[in-house]
Amino acid sequence: MPHLIMPLLAAAAASVLSTAAADILHVPGDFPTIQEAIDAAVDGDEVEVHPGTYNEAIDFLGKAIRVYSTDGPDVTIIDAQQTGTVVTCSSGEGPDSMLEGFTITGGDASSGGGMYNFNSSPTITNCTFSDNYVLGSGGGMYNKLGSNPLVNNCTFSGNSADSGVGGGIFNFCSSPTVTNCTFSGNTANWGGGIFNYYSSSTVTNCTFSGNSAATGGGMVNGGGNPTVIDCTFSGNSAVGGGGGGMYNEDSSPTVIDCTFSGNSAFYGGGMSNREATSMTVTNCTFSRNTAQSGGGMVNIGSIMPMITNCTFTGNSAAGVGGGILNSGGSPTVTNCTFSANTAPGGGSGMYSTIGCCGNGAPIVHNCILWDNDGDEIVDVNGAATTASYSNVQGGWPGIGNIDADPLFVDPDNDDFHLSSGSPCIDAGNNWGVPIDENDNDEDGVLCELFPVDLDGNPRFNADEADFDPGCGVPVVVDMGAYEYQFDPADQVTFADLNGDGAVGVKDLLGLLGSWGPCAKGCCLADLDIDGAVGVTDLLIILGNWGPCP
Repeated sequence: MPHLIMPLLAAAAASVLSTAAADILHVPGDFPTIQEAIDAAVDGDEVEVHPGTYNEAIDFLGKAIRVYSTDGPDVTIIDAQQTGTVVTCSSGEGPDSMLEGFTITGGDASSGGGMYNFNSSPTITNCTFSDNYVLGSGGGMYNKLGSNPLVNNCTFSGNSADSGVGGGIFNFCSSPTVTNCTFSGNTANWGGGIFNYYSSSTVTNCTFSGNSAATGGGMVNGGGNPTVIDCTFSGNSAVGGGGGGMYNEDSSPTVIDCTFSGNSAFYGGGMSNREATSMTVTNCTFSRNTAQSGGGMVNIGSIMPMITNCTFTGNSAAGVGGGILNSGGSPTVTNCTFSANTAPGGGSGMYSTIGCCGNGAPIVHNCILWDNDGDEIVDVNGAATTASYSNVQGGWPGIGNIDADPLFVDPDNDDFHLSSGSPCIDAGNNWGVPIDENDNDEDGVLCELFPVDLDGNPRFNADEADFDPGCGVPVVVDMGAYEYQFDPADQVTFADLNGDGAVGVKDLLGLLGSWGPCAKGCCLADLDIDGAVGVTDLLIILGNWGPCP
């Protein structure tokens, strides 16, 4: 036993000495500049900076130290006075290299005017990046090659990369986490607010307003798999290009619970999706966006975005596609509501053409297209929209489609919920609802159908007094983005024909008994909603065999 005590005592002593070595270095009390304090600091130290304007540029030099202000960014300013990058982390800094409570301004560099991170992942909190400039990339911040900083509660305003990309932030092969931040008044050639280049950043609870670029006023995703959650894109512009709010090309972003309003562009006022893009847009609103073509959204080329539980209202296009323009794009649009959109050239709700690089074959399930200014759906040049179990004003061919006033609660005041007695209640098809593979309700169940509507209310509700004109078991989904609320039902499992919570022999027998073309009306075994029960439906049953926990 004694021979074990000495090493333990030595380790404890080392810990005490390490803790004792940590120090607080005061600026300007102990050191006149922030950089001199950083030079003197060792890992674990803190550099405490008192109010003032510090005309300098700083480098963390790879040190795991906390550099913070005592009174916040309004009164504590680091101004590089156009002599280069304001803050640099290029020596492998990690999360323990922390910058807190400063205004970062006066940067002027080729890349990273406000902050330059190279293969470094510091933590940046409660900072304001304003009026920084770059000729190339990242007016406010540049994250390069494996830089994954944590950026919390920061403001990026008035930064510019006029001839380059990423006015607020540019991410190059990096995956930062950006939370509770504001991007306003930033400018660039591409990506006024943020440009993700082969980067899988996570952006949550952020606001993008008044940013501008030739392409992608609010954000550009060019490669990678970024995730954007609970963000607002308003009043951004893409002058002469696409994507006033967001532009996506050669990427697979996931966009959830976001608002796109009042953005403008030459095409795709709210969002523009180009070639080689496969994206998911869920529980989002697109309102009062404007463009020459595709007021709310444009899909160009061979792309197949998934658009679920969204509203497209009050968007306008000077030409075609008030709500959505598909030029070779083939989105799957489920439980969406289109109303009050305008497009004098046609397709005030949705306009589709084969374009130059795709087949122009959108799929529409459980949607409402009503009271748009002009034709609700227009197909030209060989495009073919397949709509089912949807309410289309003026009618549209397809199983389960209706043409009846949806009885919105108050459309004049942007309330597109369904009133009691709406013909859209229980009139959809459950199998059109996507599977909740990303566990949006965070219940750990990945095999249920998407369980919530745009409000976050239960998507499946049982009304025993209703005759269920739609197609589903044991409850039937409504048409549109909002579900009329009765009594919430348990989870609904894809391909569970008898509603017992599992896919098994009874479902298989039900499918075999329905083999062949569907009769008019509900055909539960038609899992791919193509009007017939066949081999594809059989494979779906087998592929989903077993219980859904």
